[in-house]
Amino acid sequence: MRRRGWGWLLAVPAVLAALVVTTAPFTSFHQHLALAGTPDRFAATVVRAGRSDARGALWLDNLFVLAWVSVVPRLLRAGLERWAPERRRLVQAWRLAPRAALFAGAADLVQNVLALALVGKRQPETGLTLALVGVTWVMWLLFVWAIAATLALVVGPLLAPVLRQAGRELFAGADRLAGVHPPLESMVGGAGGAGGAGGAGAGRAAAPSAPTIGICVSGGGIRAASVSLGALRRLDLPRPDGASLFVRSRWLVGVSGGGYVAGGWRISRRPGGGIEPRATAARDGAFDADHPWARTVRERRRFLDNGRLALLGGLANVAVRTLFVLGSLAAALYLIGRGLGRGVRARAVHPWFPYADAAGEQPLGWRDLVPARLVLPGALLLGVAAVAAVAALATADGARRAVRIRIAAVAAALGATLVALLVGVPAAALYGRDALDTVSPAGGATGTATLLGSLSSIGVVGAVVGVVAAQLKRRWMRLGGVLLAVVAVVFVGKVVDTFAFDGDGMWRPDAWLPIAVLWLVALDAVAAHRLTLGGVYRKRIAATFALGDGATAPLPPLRYADEPHWAAYDGAPGPELVIAATAHTTRPTFCGLPAYGFTFRPGAVTLHDRTDGTSASVPSADYPRGSWWDGFPRGWIVSRAMALSGAAFASAMGRQALGTTNSLLVALDLRLGTWVPNPRFAHWFADPDTSPRVHLGYLLKEMFNRYDPERDAFVYVADGGHRENLGLVELLRERPDVVFCVDASGDRPQSFRTLAEAIELARVELGVDIDVTLDLLRVATGATVPLDCAAEGVVHYPASMGGGTGRLIYGKAQLSEAAMPELLQYGAVDARFPDYSTLDQFLTEAEHLQLVALGHHLAERMVELHDGASSIQVRV
Repeated sequence: MRRRGWGWLLAVPAVLAALVVTTAPFTSFHQHLALAGTPDRFAATVVRAGRSDARGALWLDNLFVLAWVSVVPRLLRAGLERWAPERRRLVQAWRLAPRAALFAGAADLVQNVLALALVGKRQPETGLTLALVGVTWVMWLLFVWAIAATLALVVGPLLAPVLRQAGRELFAGADRLAGVHPPLESMVGGAGGAGGAGGAGAGRAAAPSAPTIGICVSGGGIRAASVSLGALRRLDLPRPDGASLFVRSRWLVGVSGGGYVAGGWRISRRPGGGIEPRATAARDGAFDADHPWARTVRERRRFLDNGRLALLGGLANVAVRTLFVLGSLAAALYLIGRGLGRGVRARAVHPWFPYADAAGEQPLGWRDLVPARLVLPGALLLGVAAVAAVAALATADGARRAVRIRIAAVAAALGATLVALLVGVPAAALYGRDALDTVSPAGGATGTATLLGSLSSIGVVGAVVGVVAAQLKRRWMRLGGVLLAVVAVVFVGKVVDTFAFDGDGMWRPDAWLPIAVLWLVALDAVAAHRLTLGGVYRKRIAATFALGDGATAPLPPLRYADEPHWAAYDGAPGPELVIAATAHTTRPTFCGLPAYGFTFRPGAVTLHDRTDGTSASVPSADYPRGSWWDGFPRGWIVSRAMALSGAAFASAMGRQALGTTNSLLVALDLRLGTWVPNPRFAHWFADPDTSPRVHLGYLLKEMFNRYDPERDAFVYVADGGHRENLGLVELLRERPDVVFCVDASGDRPQSFRTLAEAIELARVELGVDIDVTLDLLRVATGATVPLDCAAEGVVHYPASMGGGTGRLIYGKAQLSEAAMPELLQYGAVDARFPDYSTLDQFLTEAEHLQLVALGHHLAERMVELHDGASSIQVRV
C-alpha cells in the first residue's frame, strides 16, 4: 500500500501538465513559441496568443516544473532503491534518471525564463530565439528520458502484479492445450530408473579405481545422428571383462545431430519407461539394429517429414510464421514512415512543406532546409560530444575517461539523430523524387523505387537460397541485411513521401494505422518461443527419436505432456547426458568467439561464462519455467535441448556468423534459436510479480545483434556447433580419464578443422592441452583413401583440474583402408558417401544404413585403440 500511495503522487505533475496543454491560448502554443527560431515567427506566435495569455501560459508551466522537480526525481530514487526489479537497476540510463529529471525541469524553467523575457519585445533578438530552440530540444530529450525511466522504475512496478497476473490468466488456455509434464516427484525414484531396469546397468556403478570414461558425439544433422547410432551400438557391445564401454561411461555429450541420438536414447530410457527389451547390467541394447527404438529411428530417419501434416505441415508453419514476422516488420516501418512524413510538415520543421510560406508560391530550397533553428539543436549536442571526447583524451584516470567517452558517444548519437530528423529527412523527402527521376530508366521516381526494391528483393532471396545451400563463405551472402535495408528504406521513403506531400496513395488511408498498431501488439502477445520455428523443429525431432513404450517397431512418439523434466534423469542408470548448445553474445568472449558454452544436464543448466570456476549454473529442478505470457517454455525437457543444440539457422551463429544476413534471417523468421532464462540471474524469476518476460524488445535485439549475457535477463541459445561442434570441450570439463570422440561433422574431407577448433578452444578456455597425431587419417601421396579412421592422443589437464593426463580416442567418419569391403564398395558407387551435406536431412534407407555401418566400424577401431591394438590391418 505504501508503494501505491507514493505512486499516485505522479498524478500531481500529470494533472498540471494536462492543464498546461488544455489552457494554452491555442493548440501547440508552447511548441510554436519555443521552436519559433526566428524573431518574426516568435512575434507572430505572441500576437496570435495575446501577450497576457502567453505570459499566463508560461507561468502555469512554471507551476508544472515545480511539481515535476518536487515529485518525479524522488519517485525515481525510490524506484531505484526499493521498487524496481534488480535488472532495471543495472541499466545505466535508469540509474542516472533522477538527475535527468532534475535537468529536464531546469531546462524547462530556463525555457520559460527566456520566453518570458522575449514575449514583451516587439522584435526579439535572433540569438535568444535560437537559444530558446536549443534549450527546448535538449529539454524534450531529457523529458523523454525521465518519463521512460518513470514508466520502468515507478509505474511498471506499481502495475506489475496486476498486469502480470492478468496476462497469465488471459493466455492460460494456450498453456493448457500443450499439456502438463509429469511432476518431478513422480519420476524420481520411480520405476527403477532408465528403462525400468531396476537399477541394473547403472553406468556409474564402476569401481572407484576404474578409469572414468566419457563419450562425445558430434553435430552434423541426420548424417551425424546415423554415424553416432552406429558408434554407440558398437560401444554398447558386451565385453569379456564385464559391462559394455557405453554402460561404463560416466558422461555422454551430444551436439546437434549427435544429440538427437543421445537425447533420444535418454528420453526413451526415461525413469518409468517401458520400451522392451530393457537395459541390463551388461549393456543397454537400445542401439541394436533389431531393437524397437533403433528400428523406429531407421523408419523415421526423414525426421523433418514426421509429425502432424508431415512435410507439408512444416512448410505451412514456416510460411505462416514468416508472413507474421515480416508483416510486423512492415507495420513498424509503416509507423516510422508515417511519423517521419507527418513530422516533416510539423510546425517545428516545415509547416508549409514543400513551400517556404503559407502562400505556396516559394518552393523550399537548400537554404530553407538548413536554417539555424533546425541545425543548432543537433550541432549543440555534437559540440558537447566533441568537448567530452577532448576531455576524455586529456585525463589519465581510466574510470573518468570511460565516463567521458560514454557521454561523448551518447551526445554524438543524439546530435546526429536530431540532424538526420530535422535536416536529413526533409531534404530526402524534397529531393528524393528528383534524384529518382534523374536516374530513372522508365516510370519516373515510382518506377525507379520499384526497380530498386525489386532488385534488392531478388538479392534477399538469393542470400537466403545461398545460406540454405550452405555456401556460407561467399561474401555477398553476408550482405542480406544490407539488401533488406534497401527494401526497408524504399518502403519507408514511399510512406514518407505520401504524408510529407499530403498526397494520395495506397498507404494514405487512416485504416492502416490501427492495423499496424494491432499487428505489433499481436506480435508481442505471441509467446516468443512459439513464434520461432524451434517448436516445430522440436516436434519433428521428438517424433523420430523420443519414443513411447512398446515392444515392437514402430514405437509411438512420446507425447509432449508425458516427457519428464531434465531433473527427473538425475541419478538414472547409464551415462549422464549432457546436451551442448551455444549462448550468443555481441562481443568476443575470453575464447575469442562471440559465444559461450551452454549445457543442459540432469543436475544443472549452465552458462559457461567464466574461466575461474564461477560460471552461472542453476539446478535443473530450479531452472525458471515460463508460460505463453512469459514468452519462454514451461518445461525444460530433453527434446527441447536437442532442438536448441541443433538450431543451425539462427539470428546469431557464432563461428558461422553471416554478417548482416543474420538480421535478414530474423526478418524472415528463419531462426531456430530461443531466448532462455539467464542462469546468472535466475533469482530474478523467483517473484512472479516482477519476473521478466521475453517482450518485443528481444526481437529488436536479434535484429540488431545486441546480446549481453552480463546484463540481460535472457540469453539467446542456439546450435552447439556455432561454437564447438564435437562436444569435446564440454566433456573435458568433467576431466574424464578416457575420451571417446566421434566426429561426424561437416568438415571438408581431410581438413580436420572441427577437431583443430576444439583443441584450440580447450587450450584457451580450460587450459587443457591435447597431443594427437593424425598422419594415418590423412591420404598419403598416391593413395585414394587414408590408412585409418581413428587415432589416439594424450590429454594434459592443468593443475586447476587436478593435473595428470587422459587418453583421447578420436574417430573420424571417413572411409579408410581399414574399412570393411562393403563400405569401400558403397563409397565407390556413391561418390558423396559419407560426406553428405548437413542440410541433406532426407537420407535414403541405404544411405542411413551405410552411415550406421560406418559409425559401427569407426567405433570398432576406437575400441581396438582403447584395448591396446598398436597397428591396423591394411587391406591390399
